[in-house]
Amino acid sequence: MASPASAQNSETSASAAVSTLAQRIDAEEEADASVDPSASLAGRKLLLEEALTPDSPDPRSVGRVHHLIGQAYFHLGDVEQAFSAFQSAESSLAEAGAAARADLIKVRSDLAVIYNYKGEHEKARKNFLDALAFWEEKAAGKPHLELATALNNVAASELEQGNLAAALDYNQRATDMALSLDPVPVDTPVWLANRIVYLYQAGQTDAAIAAGRDGLAKMREILPADHPSNGNMLANMASLLYRQGRPNDALDFARRAFEVQEKAAGAPTQNSAAIRSIYASALIAKGDYADAITFLDAALPILVEQLGAESDRTLLARTYRATALSQLERYDEALAEQRAVALISDSKLPEFHRDRAGSYIGLASIALKAGRLEMAREAAAQAIALQSQALVAEHPELLATKAMALAIDSRLQLRSPEQLTSEAKALLMIMQRNLGLSQNGAIGQRERKAFAYLAEVLLRAGEDLETSFLALQYVAFSRLDSIPQADMPTDGLDKQDADLLRQYAELRSERTALLDAASGRIANAKAEFSLADDVAAVAAIDRKMAVAEQQIKAAGLTKYLPVQTFQPLQFADVNAALTDSAAVLMATELNDQVAVFYIDADKKTGVLSDLSARDTKQYVDRIRASVDPLTAAQTAFDEEAAQKLYQGLLGVLPSGILEGRSELYYVANGALDALPFSLLSAQETGPDGETSAHFLIDKIGLAQLPSIQFLKRAGGTEALGDVGLFLGIGAASSGNGDYQTLASRSASDARVVADLPALPASEKELRDLAAIINGKKTALLLGPDATETAIAATMVPPQSIIAFATHGLVSGELEGLKEPALLVAPDDQSDGLLTVSEIAKLSLPAEWVILSACNSAASIGPDDPGLSGLAEAFMRAGGRHILATHWIVQDDIASMLTLETLKYAGEGLSAPQALQRAIASVRAQSDGKLHPAFWAPFMVIGR
Repeated sequence: MASPASAQNSETSASAAVSTLAQRIDAEEEADASVDPSASLAGRKLLLEEALTPDSPDPRSVGRVHHLIGQAYFHLGDVEQAFSAFQSAESSLAEAGAAARADLIKVRSDLAVIYNYKGEHEKARKNFLDALAFWEEKAAGKPHLELATALNNVAASELEQGNLAAALDYNQRATDMALSLDPVPVDTPVWLANRIVYLYQAGQTDAAIAAGRDGLAKMREILPADHPSNGNMLANMASLLYRQGRPNDALDFARRAFEVQEKAAGAPTQNSAAIRSIYASALIAKGDYADAITFLDAALPILVEQLGAESDRTLLARTYRATALSQLERYDEALAEQRAVALISDSKLPEFHRDRAGSYIGLASIALKAGRLEMAREAAAQAIALQSQALVAEHPELLATKAMALAIDSRLQLRSPEQLTSEAKALLMIMQRNLGLSQNGAIGQRERKAFAYLAEVLLRAGEDLETSFLALQYVAFSRLDSIPQADMPTDGLDKQDADLLRQYAELRSERTALLDAASGRIANAKAEFSLADDVAAVAAIDRKMAVAEQQIKAAGLTKYLPVQTFQPLQFADVNAALTDSAAVLMATELNDQVAVFYIDADKKTGVLSDLSARDTKQYVDRIRASVDPLTAAQTAFDEEAAQKLYQGLLGVLPSGILEGRSELYYVANGALDALPFSLLSAQETGPDGETSAHFLIDKIGLAQLPSIQFLKRAGGTEALGDVGLFLGIGAASSGNGDYQTLASRSASDARVVADLPALPASEKELRDLAAIINGKKTALLLGPDATETAIAATMVPPQSIIAFATHGLVSGELEGLKEPALLVAPDDQSDGLLTVSEIAKLSLPAEWVILSACNSAASIGPDDPGLSGLAEAFMRAGGRHILATHWIVQDDIASMLTLETLKYAGEGLSAPQALQRAIASVRAQSDGKLHPAFWAPFMVIGR
């Protein structure tokens, strides 16, 4: 036995060792395990061996190291090992007593995160609330890292409970506090990423996108680009963009998200596998079904191994896989996969849960696509029964499922056309009201599908063409239809009127909040609620709003109500906009079908075409491949595909419907908006019995409208006899030193610009145009004078003509170029690229805008609607007729077509007729043998 003195020395030595160990644990807690979790795990295991070495290990030290080990496992994606380590940490720290209270709270917070993964939300909530109370007392009103963490965790818990407003509040407090700390915690990007989810679930899509972009900017200030914490923000942005119908944008964010996480972990984890599932969902939306299945088949084993076969993430990945299989027409496999998801959801979730109803909605969708209508009807009915236990009749999710069920009944012909029409109109009226009262009025993918089902029902029933037309407009809705308008200011109103409008606004917000709360609640398996209370509350709000609306109308205050940016047109609106010689054709994708609507002064008809949306895309792709000017000499025009589209779009209409019409304005969405309808081809049998083909442009003048809403634009003059100004803009050719400013973007950009071919005919084209037009004033900006600064400084009066003879660039053609642009001349104030966003800010109220450039009708990007690039920008700037191109054009033909079009317009022809005549003139010079690749890209947009 040691003497008292030696015993004291031994205790001192042991105390020093513990102190040294504690300091090393402190240092490890400061380290960021997510950067290299494998190395962190190895080092922390060695630290645990050291902590366990003494005969009487210090339980606090042992617990803290177990906690560190659990965090490393978690960053590696091994949730079960992390959970086990956290439990060991909890046991040791509980043994350590009051001195380890703060450490114990931290461990229980991390345990709560895993409880949430496992679906044990009540356990998680208790731990989070205990932690919040502890750190609020500890922080004593001052910013504190652990308090910020606790606030973020409670925000997540509130979301699980369906309390979206509370979740947003806690999250805002957490991120504000984190950003006030120095240094900013490395978890802050994750909390910023969570805000995207909260805002989206609250129905605030625009705010969610803004929060995502703001969060990405803040991330760049806090962390290096390849830090794994960035993965959460990138993944949430990917998920949001996918739900917005922007799969190409979503792919980029998702790819970056799983790459940074897998680089840090050294291998795929359940987190990166879940992100790969998001990537696969975007591939499905983009049409790459086989690639999506490949990604999912790689992700699913990881999710099953690390989270279990019944985890939420596993089931979601299986749902995506079933969807991809159905798109490849592997229906038996798809139905088996989705049925399995439904059975698991039935066994683990309460009847009101969104995912349980969602599994049957997925099953109904696949069965509907497969033509197994009875199965689809049964699944849709099951989904409605489940949703009806938690959602009021006015809830958008329940309405969307009812719309699908109605479409199934329509295909089965189970009810009379009158009954189907009545039910479809009732649903449509409620959906319109919901959109009108929502905070942002946006039409999401779910609502768009629901409107498509209703349009299908109405068209098949054939009882109410006008309501069919209205529903179709919601399906075809794009951002081109939604130009923001400011609400009328109420500053000058007396108190009584102002109070009435305020009360109405509060009722509107209350109704939206009630429906949003239900949306959040049905995602929580433990939620408690009273459907009867919700029904009564919505009914009471609607009654109060009806009274308020009557009072507002009686007081003459309707102009102060929130402005709706989208108002569907009635037949009367269309007829008022058309001349007797004009007609409108609207081709709209309805889920897996195509609807065609035709209106002129005498006739109105709408039909469901035999064309499927998938076949339509294939035909468009085939035609576009056959009109590449670079391969036209070796490639025959795809006559068969052009005739199939003609038959599916015009052949389904009554025979001779275009007789007596000289102009056809058409509106198309989906794949069709990338195709000039001038290429549609029909076969005719002559008196001698011989058949011959003709293009649609041979029979009628054509113009494309970005949307049906553009019919409301005020008309101008068709003739060019009174042109106020001709403004001709022809940039310097390229490669001669004029574009040194562009070299700052990148060396590759400078090479791209230098390699662009010279446009020797452009100056002559502009001078010839000026001579033909003979306007009151002519201004030519040529070569180095054609700068953005000079263009913006030119006053353009109404009834002017603007012509660009330059190169057009599409998104991505130059590094960092995220929108289409026209190549002009650089100066010390501008870079020589006139972009879409810059054009839209100009005031250019021109009668004609001539874009004699390649790809000037291209969209901003692959996820944007057709014509959303340069053409839309010039229309927003005030242009009425835009002459643009769908693909690259040949300089001499561009010049000839432009001159001929404006010559015929000057003779009094309408814009569609002028282009028709110009194309005929150009083709006649080659005895009609000119390949469509050279004349077909030109089109008139607008009216």
